[in-house]
Amino acid sequence: MQGIPAGLPNGWSVSNGTFGRAIELFGVRVVGTPELGQTLTVSPTTTPNGASLTYKWFRGLVEITGETSNQHVITLADIGMQIRVQVAATNEGYWPATQDSAAVVVPSTFNPLTRVQLTGNSSLGSIVTLSSSGKSGISSLKYQSSRDGGLTWSDVPGISYQITFEDLGVNLQFRVTQSAEGYQTQVTNVGSIAVGKSLSLPGYSLGVLDTVNSFESLGGQNSPGSRLAAIKTQWNSRVRVSGFWFSSVSGALSTKATYSISLSDVGATIRYIEVGVAPDGSVTYRISAPLIAKANTFDNASAPQISGALVYGSKVKAELSSSWLLGAKYTYQWFSNGVAIPGEKSRLFTIGLGQVDQDLAVQVCALKTAYETKCLMSQAGSRVQKATNVANAEPKITTATAKVGTVLRGNPGRYIAGSAVAYNWLRDGIEITGATAPTYLVTRNDAGHSISFKITASKQGYFDLVALAAAKSIN
Repeated sequence: MQGIPAGLPNGWSVSNGTFGRAIELFGVRVVGTPELGQTLTVSPTTTPNGASLTYKWFRGLVEITGETSNQHVITLADIGMQIRVQVAATNEGYWPATQDSAAVVVPSTFNPLTRVQLTGNSSLGSIVTLSSSGKSGISSLKYQSSRDGGLTWSDVPGISYQITFEDLGVNLQFRVTQSAEGYQTQVTNVGSIAVGKSLSLPGYSLGVLDTVNSFESLGGQNSPGSRLAAIKTQWNSRVRVSGFWFSSVSGALSTKATYSISLSDVGATIRYIEVGVAPDGSVTYRISAPLIAKANTFDNASAPQISGALVYGSKVKAELSSSWLLGAKYTYQWFSNGVAIPGEKSRLFTIGLGQVDQDLAVQVCALKTAYETKCLMSQAGSRVQKATNVANAEPKITTATAKVGTVLRGNPGRYIAGSAVAYNWLRDGIEITGATAPTYLVTRNDAGHSISFKITASKQGYFDLVALAAAKSIN
């Protein structure tokens, strides 16, 4: 039969004179969020059902090595690129089919944030809350504030900002940055708040901050027990002046000329404030520069040392130099290869099997009232060695007569309790193959030679100990 039919059934074709039907592919499209760490998926179907499918993923025009499943996880290399998948279908009795998906672009920029706003008022001590929505799942947000018109920016802890004395008379600006590795950082303006120069403090009327005549720092001594002295300024003689100490945590502290920092002040900002009331009742505030109360520190403390033999079973001790302050309480934690050893929190430590061939270290923390906790680790390089096994009695051959046909018996000697012993019989100092029992039958081959044995004593955590019994001559 020659020739080609004028019409073929739908889906059939002829190749090299052979009739065949092509596989049809459906749904070759990539689904998923095109951003770093997300998974793109293709889920095609075929006619007929059950065709074998293979996949090739492409980054631009280049095939992605090793990507042969129906999924692709977006990596840094994909950012800014077009990603597509090629699906090939085969089935017995059908012509194979290949189809490419449309390309998906992995952007290097974020979608704009939405509902970016701030809430709160401009009064001293009030909390400004910053918020936004529409963040990309892979990104991190950071809120920032500026007092100088955006020339410099400072990070805002979390999403809130508390207005302080430094903000009085300032136009505070806020922004949010969205960032992720491989992406362009997005900067979005959140808004601004104008903080006036007027303020009121507990017990006083609303007044104006006098920034010109406000005074300098209270000094550098800022730890508990330090005594601060008030700094007086010149006022018009008709102005009634009062002064007091003020804490950002506790409010008004004292009206005395000096103030001693206490433990409860640690972390607070302390200022000296003068309030002048004019004859007409108007109020003016003069405020010192801030002093942040901090705990004392163990500035001169040196790293602890480990005393004792660094061998299995040995008891070692954490030693502190005189640089640590008297009166402090100490806590201890022992480490093996940088990992804390559970339950080992005393100054003394007995080295166990788990520390053999590991680096041993100890961390010491000092705690003292009015001081920051100080923690230091001993220096690295303290490698624990195996212990040395000891022969309490030497091995020996207990058989009196040594001649051909005699069975020689070996006494292994005594070693560290729990040691396992292995025998090796020797002829003229050379191991006899297979002679590893506690006894040895003297053969003709041994005549004219000397026979002895060696013991290898082994125990976990100890170096192997090899001991040699005195030889006997075979007649």
